[in-house]
Amino acid sequence: MRLWRILTLIAFSSSVPAFAADDPPTEFSKQVTAALGDWEAEDWRRGTLTLHPTMYTWQSDLYLNLLAEEPVAGRTAQQVLASHFEGDDLGDDSLEPTKLDLRRASELAPGVLAVKYRWTYAFDDILGFWGVITTKNNSYVPFTARCEADDPDQPNEYRFETCLRKMLTGVALLQTGELKMPDPETPLNVAGWDGQYASDGTSIAVNSNWNGLRKATLYVTPPRMISADQLPGAIKQMSDNLIDNLDDQVDENPGTAQWVGTTDNPWIRREYPEAFDGPSIHMAGSERTADGRTVIIGVRCPNKGWLQTCSYGVEQAKLQVRSGALEARRQKTIAATQLPPPANGLKDIQIAGIYTEGRNTMGAGGFMTGFEIDGPVLLKDGRAFSDFSRPPAYIDPAADALKEPGNWGRWTRAGSTITVRWNDGETSTVPVSGDNLMTGGPKGMKLNGEYRHVSGGGNQAFGGGNSFLSESSYTFFPDGTFSSDRSSSFMVGPGAGGEGGGAMGGSNGGGARGRYDVEGYTLKLTYPDGRISRLSFAAYVHQMGKQDRDSLMLNGTVYFRDDGK
Repeated sequence: MRLWRILTLIAFSSSVPAFAADDPPTEFSKQVTAALGDWEAEDWRRGTLTLHPTMYTWQSDLYLNLLAEEPVAGRTAQQVLASHFEGDDLGDDSLEPTKLDLRRASELAPGVLAVKYRWTYAFDDILGFWGVITTKNNSYVPFTARCEADDPDQPNEYRFETCLRKMLTGVALLQTGELKMPDPETPLNVAGWDGQYASDGTSIAVNSNWNGLRKATLYVTPPRMISADQLPGAIKQMSDNLIDNLDDQVDENPGTAQWVGTTDNPWIRREYPEAFDGPSIHMAGSERTADGRTVIIGVRCPNKGWLQTCSYGVEQAKLQVRSGALEARRQKTIAATQLPPPANGLKDIQIAGIYTEGRNTMGAGGFMTGFEIDGPVLLKDGRAFSDFSRPPAYIDPAADALKEPGNWGRWTRAGSTITVRWNDGETSTVPVSGDNLMTGGPKGMKLNGEYRHVSGGGNQAFGGGNSFLSESSYTFFPDGTFSSDRSSSFMVGPGAGGEGGGAMGGSNGGGARGRYDVEGYTLKLTYPDGRISRLSFAAYVHQMGKQDRDSLMLNGTVYFRDDGK
């Protein structure tokens, strides 16, 4: 205990080093460096927040990995330790046993329960910790940490004593609240899972294997009032929605479906023996929020070997629903999008228009991969800028020109040619014709049709090794509503020398219909959950009077109308 008290009082006076892995550093990373001197923090990645020595990246063997802060919720630290790390396999044959024995957990310091192991991994002498911090806010922060023993053959490595001291000090500062963890980036946050958030308010988490060919997917709906007699139907709907193209054999062998759980807490379990990596298992059920509303939870597991991983994801989702943490983060996510544009942003009246020019895009090997249309945004005062990937209303010209000087320049027109002299010394010309001028749209402008953008890369079609195709689309309706869909696909060809088989994969995601509003050079999209997205918007002047326009520019990308819709 004396060592712990000494460590918490140490003042680190080493100079602040350059940031290598976290560039630019987040506010939390700045706090970590101010407190620990030569450590930094990464952004959230797969449900964890990593602190590590600045001289290494987040992939090194020296780190302090933090899971999201969670409420006590009537649990002991030992129970929280078990909920996250029970059954973890250290994955090294030189350690006996390879499974964590959480019964060995003891107080690393007051309010810090941990189990530690020391073992040899790839010839390195490792000391590892699996623990739970009890904070002064009466919450828990689960963590894992590693330090390496000194290697006489590597004199420039990070010293073991320093690693241990900095790691323990970081834990102490988290315990007292002097280091305040940032909120996870998605409402549903599960360690080891990638978080996503759908336009209808559904929270999604995905756990994939190393090559992404197998994955478990977890879905949590937004809370709503569901009566007892409506609950089975809602769970059944979730269960039906879990079926995807990896279960494509269900017509021949639909597997089994049965109600499990209790009358008050019913769940559906489905098993598909003929699935892609079968038998895949689906589970669907519900959890109540503190105010009595209900969320529906569904998970699909690629096979029985993933059941422990899937169970962990479901239990973490249920805890975050019961405690209110998920809904609080969801509402914060929505509120963050509803802020108005800054007062110092560009005004539409300052913009003269965008003269576009098409160009071919080239991939590896010099093969053409697509066709893109872009052009400089011209201001009436003679300035020009090239970045139309966000609404002009969110661009402060003075600040942006200092931050990204290469994006700015001056334009002149001589006859049918516009010349832009950029601040980085480059010069570009754009022809002026009757059909290449784009401007923003009048307020209340109606759109109609499906607009797509397709991009690709690689040279599979020409016998090369890899290629990919990515597509996104928006469908607009004259009544002021829209739906969006994004899909991507990829192909990995044979290995070098033609050896090995190919693999194909893809993903799809859609959203429920929301509302759109054209506001000059801004397209405001209001999603069903209340989130607002603002895209830069422009349409060709010669098509402005039409409702079925051939193309639209959204966030600097031209989307073409699909005549088949």
